[in-house]
Amino acid sequence: MPDMSGPDLAEQMLDRYPSIAVVLLSGYTAETLHLEAVLARGATFVAKPFNPQELVRAVATAIEVARPRPDPRPAERKAGEPG
Repeated sequence: MPDMSGPDLAEQMLDRYPSIAVVLLSGYTAETLHLEAVLARGATFVAKPFNPQELVRAVATAIEVARPRPDPRPAERKAGEPG
């Protein structure tokens, strides 16, 4: 991607779709890529080289982490409900 990194794209996708499953693959380490923020949001990282079992595990983990969770914010009250 000429104008964006994979972690930047992951952040944007998580902003727009908070329950999306994200798996990042790289030959660099997570520390080198500064992935702390995106990993804290539920992304999964796999360092190259990896074997098929590691990739399957990472995808399964990403799907499990991405399952929709209840919104922790208070629900909006409907008109006429006691406050």
